[in-house]
Amino acid sequence: RAETELNRTQAFLEWIIENLPIPVFIKEAVELRFVRWNRAGVELIGYSNAEMLGKNDSDFFPAETAEQFSARDHEALARRELVDVPEELLQTRHHGVRTMHTRKIPIFDEQGRALYLLGICEDITGRKQAEADLTAAKEAAEAANKAKSEFLANMSHEIRTPMNGVLGMTNLLLETPLDQEQRDFAETVRASAESLLTIIKDILDFSKIESGRLSFESSDLAAEDVLESTL
Repeated sequence: RAETELNRTQAFLEWIIENLPIPVFIKEAVELRFVRWNRAGVELIGYSNAEMLGKNDSDFFPAETAEQFSARDHEALARRELVDVPEELLQTRHHGVRTMHTRKIPIFDEQGRALYLLGICEDITGRKQAEADLTAAKEAAEAANKAKSEFLANMSHEIRTPMNGVLGMTNLLLETPLDQEQRDFAETVRASAESLLTIIKDILDFSKIESGRLSFESSDLAAEDVLESTL
């Protein structure tokens, strides 16, 4: 009965490992040769268990990549605890290079001797691509916003130059002999030009607000002049 129960438990654990939706691999702890991959791992890496059984990373991956994997394996065995590898590149047989998040866990016997190394992988290629796309979109938006601010600032400065010419010539005109009707017209031109100049300054303030350089100022308000101008 004990043997039957042990077999049932072992079969149940095997079923769990085999059907996990993420890649799982097991290596023996001495030469770090593969003991098995589960179904998700086989589908990802593109090699069957029969092809990988008894072989190690150097049989399937470039030398530099195999050395990196091996170094992480030895680190987990030496530290005798889980080692988390947030990001590493895996060259697969049919799916190209994938970005993986891998956790490596040493397994010991009752005497504390390392028997196996269990690896649990998560394919984060899609997430990394989404992060890269989001970063690119953010940078593009920031560049467009900066271009808009520069355009507003440049436009405000460029428009203000001819407006100063209009105001200057109007002031000179008001210093010449004019009848009352002509003076009223010229005063209206000057008031309108000053109002337009204020609007231009307000537009320039938008670019200052976005760059965090806006400063407030206090000025007197002549209500009588405002009402007269409005009328």
